[in-house]
Amino acid sequence: MMQLHKIVLPLCLLSATAWADGYSSDEAVRAADELAQKLGMPPEKRQVVQTRLRDVLSSSRFQGKYAGMSIRGVFAYQMGEGGLIVKIKKGRALLRWKGSPRELHLELKSVTVGAQIGGSSEWGLAVVTSAQDVQRSFGGDYTGGTVAATMGGAGTTMMELTNKSGYAPHHKVYLVGTASGASANAGGGQLSINVLY
Repeated sequence: MMQLHKIVLPLCLLSATAWADGYSSDEAVRAADELAQKLGMPPEKRQVVQTRLRDVLSSSRFQGKYAGMSIRGVFAYQMGEGGLIVKIKKGRALLRWKGSPRELHLELKSVTVGAQIGGSSEWGLAVVTSAQDVQRSFGGDYTGGTVAATMGGAGTTMMELTNKSGYAPHHKVYLVGTASGASANAGGGQLSINVLY
C-alpha cells in the first residue's frame, strides 16, 4: 500500500505542474488551429495566421518578453468592421483554456483609433498569457496597440492588449489577425470581451 502512494503522489504532482505550465508553443498553435476550423475560418486565412502565430511564439523576442508567464488559453476569432479613422468591429470567438474539456464562446467589440486596415472581415488567433490562472477573471475591457512592425508580416495585424481592471490578475491578450487589404498597422484601441458560459 505504501508503494502505491509513492507512485500515485508524483503522478498527481506532475499533472498539476503540467497544467500550471500552460500550453507549449506547439500546443497553442495546434489548439488555435482546431478552434479556427470549428469557427469556420477560411483555409487561406487560417494558414496565414497559423504561420504568423507559430513564428511569434517561437521567437526569442516573445519568449524573452513573456518570461515567467504561461500561455493559459487560446482563441480563434472573426470580426466585421466599419469606419475609416475610427473603426468599430464586432465579432465572435471560441476560447479553450489549458486543461479544460470544453470551449467557451466569446462576444467581441473593438474600437480602434487610427486604423489602416481594409476589408470587411478580420480573422485571427490569440493567446492569453499570465503568471497565474485567470479563467475566473478573464473578460472585460482591454487596451493596447500594435506590436513593433518588425514582428508583423504582409497582410497581418498584431496587437498586445492588457486588462484595464486593476482587480484582475495581470494578464495579456496577444492577437494575430488578417483581413483583406490589411496593412498591418492597426493603431491603438480597445477590445471588449464578453465570456458566454
